Amino acid sequence: MIKRHLYIFICLLIALPLSAKKKSADQPVDSLFLYYFYEGQQGVMRSDYTKALAMFSFANRLNDKDAATHENLGYLYQGMQQADKALEHYKQAYELDPMSYWSTYASTLFSKGDNKEATKVLEKTCKLLPKEIDAFEALSAIYSAQSEYKKALKVQDKIEQIEGINAYNTYSRYQLLLHLNQPKKALQALDKYLALNPDDLNYQAAKAELLLTTEKDTTLFNNFKQEELTRHPDNPYFNMVLARQAKAKNLIRTAADYTLNALHSEHYSLNEKLRAMTQMNDILSLTSTIDDAVNTIINDYPFERSAYITCSRLYELYQEPQKAQKILEAFIEVDPNDKEAYDSLFKIYQNDTTLLITDIEQFVTKAYQHFPQNPQWIYYQTRLLLSQQQIDSAIVVAKQMPDTQEEIQYRLATYILLGDLFTSQKEYESAFEQYEKALMIDPQNTYVLNNYAYTLSISEGDLRKAEKMSQITIEKEPDNAMYLDTYAWILHLQNQDSLAKYYIQKAKDNLKGEGDMEILIHYNIIYQQ
Repeated sequence: MIKRHLYIFICLLIALPLSAKKKSADQPVDSLFLYYFYEGQQGVMRSDYTKALAMFSFANRLNDKDAATHENLGYLYQGMQQADKALEHYKQAYELDPMSYWSTYASTLFSKGDNKEATKVLEKTCKLLPKEIDAFEALSAIYSAQSEYKKALKVQDKIEQIEGINAYNTYSRYQLLLHLNQPKKALQALDKYLALNPDDLNYQAAKAELLLTTEKDTTLFNNFKQEELTRHPDNPYFNMVLARQAKAKNLIRTAADYTLNALHSEHYSLNEKLRAMTQMNDILSLTSTIDDAVNTIINDYPFERSAYITCSRLYELYQEPQKAQKILEAFIEVDPNDKEAYDSLFKIYQNDTTLLITDIEQFVTKAYQHFPQNPQWIYYQTRLLLSQQQIDSAIVVAKQMPDTQEEIQYRLATYILLGDLFTSQKEYESAFEQYEKALMIDPQNTYVLNNYAYTLSISEGDLRKAEKMSQITIEKEPDNAMYLDTYAWILHLQNQDSLAKYYIQKAKDNLKGEGDMEILIHYNIIYQQ
């Protein structure tokens, strides 16, 4: 059911001040006061809150009986997170002009948990302004928040006298009567509204739900069901009530049929349809009607992103990745610039063993072309080009990596790729540059530290620096044969062979399987010394 969220005290107060209100008309005009007041207004409009606070403070010193000045000071202090000062100024504004400044004061009191004082303010306001609907609605809501439902109901009587019966006050009355455990009166409230608004599909469904949950005798519900299905056969809200009822009775096929009826209805918004489909996804899957539901949504909303994304996720939920893949591929044709769709589709591709490698390569290239500044697709395009031995092209792509905190793991991975690539090409200075960039992102990354250290060792670089980095890796992973080998080799190059022998022996002892030829070569060299 649609609710109107206008309760003044429930809304979060703005963090930044509003435009200054007009100066109270009954105060004497003073030119200096007006100067400071309007300078304060200008400060607010220019977001110069320090100046605004100073100007309104000067104005308040000249005339502390001006309600508008107090109100604006309240906004400014509230924006500065000085709640007590803000409340004091709101109170001053209210006491000076209760008919104009009751709202902010009451809502602030409520937000601070002072329900008693907020109630007094609202009760007084309702007496001063007997036609002010917002004040009565706020009073009804604050009574409800304190579980004083009978008092709230009396306020609802007054609201109906002022504005007549409408959807909002009917819903409020309906909820209060349910809180008071008076379902028959709640039903009467709905009937009273529906007599004036028989085509309100939402409230027809609310009546059905109430009959289902409160009437032991199902005769009333069944009679109403026949009437409503005759009157509004495509009422989606009513169909979903029937779907939930059928599901509760384990009438799976019936529940699916009612759900599909709701999804076909033009009275349901897309978001409501997606929510209904998600709520009943198990029913749709069990009855093999999920394809019907998806086709209905996609055909009715061929350009809506949420339709494609939700439908693809439902297919993934029920382990049908190929159907999810087709949905996302169709959406990318509609909107080729939706990155989330590419990301979701790529995950499906990576787990699809039936796809040819060329299909994935084409997809990566397509994604990179659409998102040439995105770290993820720069990384994958770089990897792709390297796998194809297009070294120069890979370097060009990788160097386009933006300096951003978004998807930082792909920046790190790309810097590592380049560092290792430049090392293999003996372009050591370029390799060092990439490893430095990687360490700026992750200073304790053992893989980077090891490769950086080893590259220093084979390039006649700074062996002291290499030793420090390598030492970190073996402290973190003392049984990693590759890291132990690097550390032993760096020690050997510094003529510390007794210590080098200890670590190269540990490296050899921790070899897996057939071992690593380079470690064995280092072992022989070190032990020959």
